[in-house]
Amino acid sequence: MGLKNNNGIKVLYLPTLNFVRATAALLVLLAHSLPYFNFHSDIGAKSVTVFFTLSGFLITYLLLIEKEKTKSINIKKFYIRRILRIWPIYFLYLFLTVLYVLINENDFDAYNNLWYYVTFIPNYALTITETFPYLGHYWSLGVEEQFYIFWPLLFLTKNHFKTIFIFFITYFSLKIGVNLVIGGWSWQFGLLNLTKFDAMALGGIGAIILRNYNFHKLLNKYIYGGALLLILLSFLDLLPIYSIFRSNILAVSCVIFFLFNINVFGKDESILEHKVFIFLGKISFGLYVYHPLIQTILYKYCYHGSDATILNMLSFFIFSTLLSILVSWLSFNFYESPFLKLKHKQAVINSTNEK
Repeated sequence: MGLKNNNGIKVLYLPTLNFVRATAALLVLLAHSLPYFNFHSDIGAKSVTVFFTLSGFLITYLLLIEKEKTKSINIKKFYIRRILRIWPIYFLYLFLTVLYVLINENDFDAYNNLWYYVTFIPNYALTITETFPYLGHYWSLGVEEQFYIFWPLLFLTKNHFKTIFIFFITYFSLKIGVNLVIGGWSWQFGLLNLTKFDAMALGGIGAIILRNYNFHKLLNKYIYGGALLLILLSFLDLLPIYSIFRSNILAVSCVIFFLFNINVFGKDESILEHKVFIFLGKISFGLYVYHPLIQTILYKYCYHGSDATILNMLSFFIFSTLLSILVSWLSFNFYESPFLKLKHKQAVINSTNEK
């Protein structure tokens, strides 16, 4: 973790981040492929929680460096960068989905909920009404956009660490309080639970601690081992604690183990920085966005009526993933690239890892 030379320009480089992104994206694809064969798993939801924590970590880390170097935060450029990264692929997939539904399903009632997606509040649609077909996963993109609106503003305060910490405690307490008072699932708890600001703030707190206190220097193999153990226990649901805590423990453990433990598999080059993971990490956003429609089309024309066997589930996952990788690669190189070039021109702090 630190600065790396890139064509003579020093840029922020976080080793193994692409591995975490790639793994989380593939786990989401796996989780979303299982229901086609009447099998369900919450591994996708856990992976998305990791995405949120990493997003909060990276965005906060970059904002901290910007404030250190320039003594301020360029809010306008921050918003422009976020727009250029998310909006092009967000609205392209939205258009393709609407077109597919219009041609193949004629579900005109679904269009009543389309405004939730156009206005970046799809997490509300998931909680209080019906989602638009093949856009259920957009709830997390809505959370990201809502987070980006207010997060850089917190750095304009005199003590941003205190402000962010208070925000995390307040939001997390509110989430638990609503659940305890109402008892069980409700639309109020649903809105809070599907707006993962606590996970993103937790990642931000980790970035502040790392940046200001060199926390990573205190980490040793025992802490790394403990973080790995927490990851395994969380994925297997073996931690006898409230699920909200378990998800956050999982996410922050992934940050500690994979981002900080750079050379866990070797001194010279970590296997976690293999070119395959770098490739998949770079297109992970596209993998996440495009895969539902790809899985739907593949199942409709190739697997509809197939028995729910392990072989069918495995082959469906493999082929849908390969198709998603192909589409994401084409999108990244021939559609997203011009927007990414414009985005980099708005960068105050260059980063090879910025989402």
